[in-house]
This record gives sequence, C-alpha cells and structure tokens, in this order.
Amino acid sequence: QAGETKSLSFQHFATRLFDFSRQLFGWDPEDATLSFTGVDLDMDLDTAIPTGLIMNELITNTFKHCDPDADRIAVEIHLRHLRSGRYSAFYDDHGRGLPEDANFSDDHSIGLWLIAEMVRKLGGSVNVSRRTRSRLVWTFEDPNPLIP
Repeated sequence: QAGETKSLSFQHFATRLFDFSRQLFGWDPEDATLSFTGVDLDMDLDTAIPTGLIMNELITNTFKHCDPDADRIAVEIHLRHLRSGRYSAFYDDHGRGLPEDANFSDDHSIGLWLIAEMVRKLGGSVNVSRRTRSRLVWTFEDPNPLIP
C-alpha cells in the first residue's frame, strides 16, 4: 500500500517519543534535552515495535519520576553496533536511578517487566549499570537488518 511504513530510524523514533513526552509533561525544549550518540539503526517493524515500547517506558518514567525540584532533564541514549545484527544500547537520564532492590521480574513494576519482556523478544538482555543506577543497558538483535 502507498505510504505504508516499513521501517523506522532508531534515532528518529526515540527523538519523536522524547519530544512528545516532553510536551505532554509540560517541559520547555531548552530544559529537557535528548542527546543521541553512536550509530543509528533502520529497524523493521518487528524490531521497532518492541523497541518503541522499551523507549516509551523509559522516557515516560524519566518525566514521571524526575526530582520535583529539578529544573533540567538531560537524557543520553547511545547505540552501538556489536556485530552483524547485534546491538547494545544505553539510556541514562542522570536522575535518581532505580532502587537497589529493583529487578526486571518484579510483579510490582509492570514497567520493568515490560522492558525485560520486550528485550527478550528482541533476543537480548537488560541490566542496570552498577556505576550509576540511572543507566539502563540492554543488548538486542535485529533479525532483519535493513540496508539503506
């Protein structure tokens, strides 16, 4: 069909989700920023949909759980190509981070559970950085890499 979306850019998708959430939560563009580094990935829809759910959960939580006295939000996303079809990503909002006892199978956090399930669907794994509890790191596979 004409106009049918067959692929999405990881960077473009993350940026659109961030901008939408920033507006939804009432933050000015100069006070809530997103920095994207590393490679971009042109994802087919089988990869884009779970990735979008992961990114939406992370971005929404950044705005929802930020320090109420914060006057700035600075999110950093980095995507690295590891080998053919395999990627590593991190998301860091430089906030308070997850509690020490947070885990991805916790029945009390549907958000963490959703992230873990979507990462598993992508053939990857997820963890919280030991260095900073505000950084979530995950690996995933794009089984149908699109060549631009």
